[in-house]
Amino acid sequence: MAKKLNPAAAEFIPGRFSFASFPTENPPAQQTNQSQKTVILEIPKTQTEKPPVQNQPPKQTETKKTDVEDWELSNLKIGADTQGSKDYEKENTKKPEEKKPQEKKPEETKKPPKQVKKEKETSDQNIKNETSLEDQQIVDDPREHLNVVFIGHVDHGKSTTCGNILYLTGMVDERTIERYRKEAKERNRVGWFLALTMDLIEEERAKGKTVEVGKAQFNTEGKRYTILDCPGHENFIANMIVGACQADVAVLVISARKGEFEDGFVLPTATKGQIGTSNRQTREHAILAKTLGVRKLIVAVNKMDESTVNWSKERYNEIESKLSPFLKSIGYNITTDVLYIPISGLTGENLKEQINPSLYPWYKGPTLLGILDSLKPLDRLDKAPLHIPIIGRYKDIRGNLIVLGKVETGVLKQDSSLVMTPGNNKVSVLFIANDINKLSVARPGENVQIAVKGIKEDLIHKGYVLSEPNNKLDPISEFVGQVMIIDLPAQSVLSKGYKAIIHIHTATEECTIENLLAEIDRKTGEKKRIRYVKGRTLVDVHISLAQPVCIALFKDFSQFGRFTLRDAGKTIGFGKVIKLGPPTKKSTAKN
Repeated sequence: MAKKLNPAAAEFIPGRFSFASFPTENPPAQQTNQSQKTVILEIPKTQTEKPPVQNQPPKQTETKKTDVEDWELSNLKIGADTQGSKDYEKENTKKPEEKKPQEKKPEETKKPPKQVKKEKETSDQNIKNETSLEDQQIVDDPREHLNVVFIGHVDHGKSTTCGNILYLTGMVDERTIERYRKEAKERNRVGWFLALTMDLIEEERAKGKTVEVGKAQFNTEGKRYTILDCPGHENFIANMIVGACQADVAVLVISARKGEFEDGFVLPTATKGQIGTSNRQTREHAILAKTLGVRKLIVAVNKMDESTVNWSKERYNEIESKLSPFLKSIGYNITTDVLYIPISGLTGENLKEQINPSLYPWYKGPTLLGILDSLKPLDRLDKAPLHIPIIGRYKDIRGNLIVLGKVETGVLKQDSSLVMTPGNNKVSVLFIANDINKLSVARPGENVQIAVKGIKEDLIHKGYVLSEPNNKLDPISEFVGQVMIIDLPAQSVLSKGYKAIIHIHTATEECTIENLLAEIDRKTGEKKRIRYVKGRTLVDVHISLAQPVCIALFKDFSQFGRFTLRDAGKTIGFGKVIKLGPPTKKSTAKN
């Protein structure tokens, strides 16, 4: 049996509440969509968003027959025995009768199977929503907490891998797996059943693509983890940024299947020295992860069990040799910051255990969870002033106003008096919780839900910051930044007056390039005057914001001093804040 979820997690069920907007490339004024969902840990997903189709022999009963092309499901120990579950039997006993439309007392069929399923799910949701975080006991877990974001190109198996991790760590049960297996078969997506763990909303299930950021938790003996499953489609990059900005470690999922790695990485018309994205999300996600402060990157070469790969060492080495130079070019140290691992998110091979290591005798390293557990504790700024960027807010069943965010610096304590900026609104902390329990204290790296009073709900927005009154982050409307321009839209140049969207911590705002101050020679550090930028160039720029945003110098608080520039649906550059306010004469290079 899976570990039973704490009712507190129910508050994150999609539709249960509305996050403060998660913007697309539109101005913040248009932010109205949800961008993060929390998984009520029930089942793992399928590795591949496009599974091949092979008839897998049933485990024990006919119900468990699956048509998965080329995918070996025998290693997935799921759905093997559902006879022991009386609830499961009750839920499915009438289905065989219904499939015999022989005019036999139709009135006896009181509820068609689909209706039974929907009514049961609704009932479960109502039970979960009857509780509040306020009802939970305080449980302070001393284990280190890590936010692990899964990123990569669409259909490379991120959600399936996340789902299988949840299953293998005991966070979901076989009954739930079987239910999702049946649902996936009804949707003609047999190989996607593990992915349904993370993809909860109907749009995701209908299209087979992650739209919002899936969120779930699992634990090992030494650490606590929060999974952030990001969408891989280019249309949902803004949502991906919401997930990545909370992460401590990134798992870049790469499909080894023939043609899929190339679809996500190889540029159609690459030019010498180009590191642009051109809608290749493997590239763009890696750039964004680095820009948003993710220091450790695990490259999970997925779908190694697929028939076109068959655990080929040559294919694995080919991917590593092509990807490593790119990762080095965007700032990752390949020796200390990047680790490669071959996996199968569908069968679970090399996730928690090496189920059949004879398939890949050439790999002698640890499993994926072994890598995560072996990471050295991160350097946390627990002695710095408290700063918590906001990602959303909602009201619970008791009417408590709950603010969502991640503690970036400092320590949050119950009954604290804080200030929310912009606006300088004073708030009092009623209680603190993570996604499962109430806490007496929250340290850096902890995802928190904070019950506050003293402020109206409509005065809280994504991108605002909670701070101590004496050490608050003041909102800034202009600053000087050092920016690496990587990929401008076609037939565009970056010059004075150029408008773009800036992402900085959890804030998203319109910005304008007021002036190009200098071009910087990356080898010598020399600066010279420049009027416009065409391609890959490092420049100092004066940027103004449509609305003030709480930021800091990169050298003081890196998480509040790094930013990404996007335009026309693509990342055009990334940089750091080097001066608050307008430039001085010294900031401008001489001719």
